[in-house]
Amino acid sequence: MILYHASTMYHLLCCIVHKLAYHPNDDAELLMLEYIKPDKSRKSFLKQVIDSGFFTTARYVPEQKFKLKKGNALDNTSSEKEIKSVIENISKTFENWLDEDITKFEEIYVASDQHSLGIYLTSKSIPYHYFEDASGMLSEQSRYLSITKSNNMTNHIINEYLGCMGRNSCVKSKLCDLRHQQKGFYDEKAEDFCIYDILKYKIPDRVQDILNFFGDIPHKIRSDKKICLYLTQDLNTLKIKDLDLQELMMTTLVDYMCNDEYVLVVKPHPKDRWQNYRRIFSDCILLEKSEPSELLPFVIDREVDMALTASSTSIRGVDKFAVHSYYFTTDIETNRERIDDMFIATLLLKELGIRNVSSIRNINETQITNFLNRYGIALDNGDTLIDGDMEKVDNLDVYDYRLSLLLNLGNIINFNPNIPTDGLYIVTADFTPKDSSLMREKQLMIFAYTNDKEIQNKLESLIIRKQLRYTQADIAVRCKKADSESIERLKAKLARDIEWEK
Repeated sequence: MILYHASTMYHLLCCIVHKLAYHPNDDAELLMLEYIKPDKSRKSFLKQVIDSGFFTTARYVPEQKFKLKKGNALDNTSSEKEIKSVIENISKTFENWLDEDITKFEEIYVASDQHSLGIYLTSKSIPYHYFEDASGMLSEQSRYLSITKSNNMTNHIINEYLGCMGRNSCVKSKLCDLRHQQKGFYDEKAEDFCIYDILKYKIPDRVQDILNFFGDIPHKIRSDKKICLYLTQDLNTLKIKDLDLQELMMTTLVDYMCNDEYVLVVKPHPKDRWQNYRRIFSDCILLEKSEPSELLPFVIDREVDMALTASSTSIRGVDKFAVHSYYFTTDIETNRERIDDMFIATLLLKELGIRNVSSIRNINETQITNFLNRYGIALDNGDTLIDGDMEKVDNLDVYDYRLSLLLNLGNIINFNPNIPTDGLYIVTADFTPKDSSLMREKQLMIFAYTNDKEIQNKLESLIIRKQLRYTQADIAVRCKKADSESIERLKAKLARDIEWEK
């Protein structure tokens, strides 16, 4: 007998795929957190799970009721005695509810072991296998820990004490998608578990059964354009809690990366219930949010040219069938306006005919590389520099390159005197929002330094115009030669802007 535990639809998919691939003939029980479905649909969904035949039996774990029996809430001042008391309460409550001998299960596979089952197993030193929380998350545990800490401090205190999230000696193996872990990641207990590979190569004969269970039918994209697939995420996992800022983050990202060559297909996160995507992306093809993104390679009827997300880990489950995959990291959640700088810098390079960038620094490497790749600019042996902090640039730096783009001109108040004004140009980008836009009017500036006459001529006649369709704003980019007087005027303007912001 095998025991599986799932807390999300993604984890349920993991349990189903693992059961069919590695325990096809074994009896298995499935425990699901009750939160996996809204209250009104839980009964019918449980019947659907049982009727599928994937598991011998299944039931919900009533975590909400368990919470009422935990005892006192915990915080950073709680004593070890208090922590142990809460753990004991949870373990006893779960054991009484389970009402069966846990030792009868030959193997136990747990997702989200910070809940009652995981706490029970860990406190009783019972071995189990651990599913990572999302693709690539095993190497990003600090991110996951910060999410759980903000959601439930008591659970966070217990997690740290017991070493939940796969960080304790009871864990026999950690099932994860090894290809998507961060560079340099190593864990001796890590075992590769790639849903796409298993479905495609190990159990292709069961793919249709799984699609039928989740209600997936082939999505016929009726358009001659290339497909851009945008993946959203759960509000609770975002550092941005303001819905307007979330919307602005999404629309600018889509406008910057996805032009008229593409038909936009939006796949909402299963727990993304706050945004109205029919309004935000009025002409998009909107997919069902309940289906796990990892199944999209098997239901979209033709090639996806671009998979795009702000910071959803779900993109790692689809990048094997997308020609291009762009993930902008969690940094976009707190530094969204930095992508404005990068986008304008990329447009500038394209307009100047620059096809190679040799050096980037003081900037989010993943994000700027995404923009460069999207617009056909290689990061290799060119002679162009992109620097995200002009204060750190010295005289020798700008002379070493045919073209240097210096970003973050908010720091011009402390203008680096080592930067020569001869060959220096000020590139301005004026963002003009329409009345219904969430973007505010602003002017963004970049320094361009070059002694190349051809580039200088292009800069002096530079005009770029760009319409942001979903953000509902226009961008006008111009350039003028810098001198001491213009720099002083610029410093004065930025000083006034900073004072106004206060």
